[in-house]
Amino acid sequence: MADYGSSGIWLSETDPENANAVMFTTHERINELCGDDPKYHTREWVTEALRGELAEWTQYFDGDVYGYVVRDPEGNETDDGSLWGLYGSQYAEREAREALDREIVAYAERQVEIARGWALARMGG
Repeated sequence: MADYGSSGIWLSETDPENANAVMFTTHERINELCGDDPKYHTREWVTEALRGELAEWTQYFDGDVYGYVVRDPEGNETDDGSLWGLYGSQYAEREAREALDREIVAYAERQVEIARGWALARMGG
């Protein structure tokens, strides 16, 4: 079933994993979320957008939602701190690794500054 008429856009396709799924949106809602560019109103774009929305809801209901906390060597939460509500373990792991990498670089830079300070203090005294 597909109705791309003026009242809204319907999508119902046979999908073995989501056989009972029917999603609906309207042209007005697409305008509100994406703008009125005609590319957002094509069947292909709307179908992919609705599939993405369904996939995200499926992750939510399946508990496929994660978070991370980055701590310094003393156990304190870092500037990158924590982030929660990441859908999909691979995505969450990638984000956590990037945050950890940023914190490692920042920590190393802080250590260099401390060492410079000590070196300058020893030279002056």
